[in-house]
Amino acid sequence: MTGLSFDPVGGYWLTAAVALALAPLLALGPKQSKQSLKRRVTLTGLRLLTLVLLLAAMLRPALETRTTRKLPGTLVVLPDVSRSMTVADAIGNKPRFEAMKNALDGSAAEFAELAKTWDVRGYSFEREIAPLKFADGRFELPKAPEGQQTAIGAAIDDVLSREAQQRLVAVVLLSDGAQRAFAPRDIPPQSVVRRLVADDIPLYTLAFGQPSLGQQSDLRMSDLL
Repeated sequence: MTGLSFDPVGGYWLTAAVALALAPLLALGPKQSKQSLKRRVTLTGLRLLTLVLLLAAMLRPALETRTTRKLPGTLVVLPDVSRSMTVADAIGNKPRFEAMKNALDGSAAEFAELAKTWDVRGYSFEREIAPLKFADGRFELPKAPEGQQTAIGAAIDDVLSREAQQRLVAVVLLSDGAQRAFAPRDIPPQSVVRRLVADDIPLYTLAFGQPSLGQQSDLRMSDLL
């Protein structure tokens, strides 16, 4: 977009004051009886031109061209494929995995639109992460969640390592929100989230299923924030 901008010396009020102060000078000059009409018009025109040029210089006009360029980046989506996602306690008593898959499929149009600007990448996670095929806004998930662990912290850490050379615009985590992992994959999610905060990378979490009671070892989504 191209436009004209002004940066007046001393502000618009000073420019206006100078214009008002100099305007009466247009009427000054020799007596009208001593000069012809043509000469008077010429002198007045020259004075007017001088005043206009002075005011133009004070206004300091500039022609600006603005272009909007979207920076390239990578959006990472992390769906949980551990066995805990088979529990049927999502909305409508659906299995958590089915509810998550429906949510992703229902957002296919939005993901396809985002893919026009960013590189959208998906990684399923349980004990390890695995890249997912992504086409037309849809992620190709496994038929059933069979992972034995839910290593949320390690999964995010793996993504940060794998995408270290990319500009991450956001990480979207879809899970039941409970970390169930054993060493060496039991990295506390809080420590990894602090890295996201330090790098100014937003983390969006979507929880599926009801919170389980009496499991103090589980990590809830709220603990990530």
